Amino acid sequence: MKGLPKLPIGMGNFEEIITGGYAYVDKTSHLAEMACAGEYYFISRPRRFGKSLAISTLDALFSGREELFHGLSAENFFKRSDYWACPVISFDMSRISLKGGLAEFENGLKRQVVKNFERHSLVVSNAILESACSALDDLLRNLLDSIGPAVVLIDDYDSPILDLVRRGEDSSPARKAFMDLFGRISDVLHKLRFVLVTGVTKFSPLGDLSAMNRLEDISRDARYASMLGFTEDELTRYFAPHIDGAAESCAAIRSVMVESIRNYYGGYSFDGKSAVCNPFSTLSFLEEREFRGFWFDPASLSFLKDYIKAKGLTVEQFRGIDVSNDSISASGEIEHAPAVYLLYQIGCLTLRPGRAHEFTLDYPNREVRVALSSLFVTNILGSASESDESRRRLKRCLLDGDTKGVVAEFNRVIEAAPYDSLDRAARRAVRGLRLKIDAWEWLYSSTLLSYLIGMGLDVDSSLDSGGKAPNMVIKIPGRSWVIGLDIVKGCSEAGKAAESILKRLKESGPVGGYDEAVLLGLLIDDERKSITAFSSETDVSASGSAGGENEPGAELEEVPAPESG
Repeated sequence: MKGLPKLPIGMGNFEEIITGGYAYVDKTSHLAEMACAGEYYFISRPRRFGKSLAISTLDALFSGREELFHGLSAENFFKRSDYWACPVISFDMSRISLKGGLAEFENGLKRQVVKNFERHSLVVSNAILESACSALDDLLRNLLDSIGPAVVLIDDYDSPILDLVRRGEDSSPARKAFMDLFGRISDVLHKLRFVLVTGVTKFSPLGDLSAMNRLEDISRDARYASMLGFTEDELTRYFAPHIDGAAESCAAIRSVMVESIRNYYGGYSFDGKSAVCNPFSTLSFLEEREFRGFWFDPASLSFLKDYIKAKGLTVEQFRGIDVSNDSISASGEIEHAPAVYLLYQIGCLTLRPGRAHEFTLDYPNREVRVALSSLFVTNILGSASESDESRRRLKRCLLDGDTKGVVAEFNRVIEAAPYDSLDRAARRAVRGLRLKIDAWEWLYSSTLLSYLIGMGLDVDSSLDSGGKAPNMVIKIPGRSWVIGLDIVKGCSEAGKAAESILKRLKESGPVGGYDEAVLLGLLIDDERKSITAFSSETDVSASGSAGGENEPGAELEEVPAPESG
């Protein structure tokens, strides 16, 4: 954008950002503190969250690139009496592929070892002909014997393994190769000045290496909770002109724009207290000035879609579940990890202050919740194209006030949901969330809620309303839809039952701030797995306007059972 600092979207090279005129959020105080305070670290963060940039910045710090830090918090790091420049060995595992098997992995690793030899003006060892790990032995020996303590930085250590997991392939041979690689570093760990390993997950290649157990896991350390990602203060301090531009494009004031960015791309917490925004999504929004999903790539979406279906997961079952620090920090094989652990590790769930345990889980923001809800709905409706068609039909009916059309779209999802597959998830949710409703009642409500969120709608909800309040409120321009549900097992007087839901909605009070509110009571028959009756009424006084010509209109209808056979 003309006149504004360039945005470093997806960039992980510290020197390129500093010398290229890009906006840079100064995280160097965290990195300098880490460099001074300890020796061997591991940190997990979701993909596209700034891990590579942190590795690149630490590389520059330890390599003595003082000229890159003028005006930054770590500028005085170079003036410490205990500072000295030292050799850095760096690996970026995201550049190593396992698509061609272990031979391709070995060749990729060899290329990175050779690059480190050349970086330090060393003759590439003949051991490279034997294996990359043998050559790494020679590299470490050369540097430690001739120069002294070295720094080892390993970025995205689990990237090749996660690629195998996404493709459903056996990762055990690759794990053995990883153990060999880390084992060579373990042998000289006591001679190294500093080690940092980053990844998305913490699983067995790290946990199985007893010689590497001196790595301190700082993934949930409060000192480094905001080291990656943007805090709200950083967002407004470093990107104020971009925020003002986005606010102007969206016809909003700055405070509203900041709140919208936080709601859509923020909410990530790695200690249950402080929160940060996803840097990739935030920068992408400031560049395009359009609220939509940026973080998920097609491969991730495809994996999650299949994973949700194979595991029989719902979207709402994880919100509010209490977890302990030990359970969320445990390492193991990611293929066999509980769903809640995998979703947290890859960034689909985040931490909130706990009740019974240290933490409570939730979705970090609207971007993630909409994406997962959309995948859940696509699985139910059978295809992305059918999901897109349903979205168009539903939004048109909501805007037009077409109650019958809205109910028809609701029923498509209610009738198509695989309840036998989802029953276990519903029971776990009701038990884990300590709800006072039956599992099947929660399942109908949560399925409909996920459908609405997956359709990109703004929805307030209460899945455990106790019959005293609306189950959900849909907010669209000029109108709100206030929806209540009751679930029965067969009902001879469905119409009257639907009317009682409408009465409950009226007694709950109007929804303010809209020209009109459509009150919609839905009766779902658990035997038919379908909406069998609905009652609706348009309340034109929702925003406080008087009656007169705008008298409320009521509608009651029983939905016939589908024809058999």
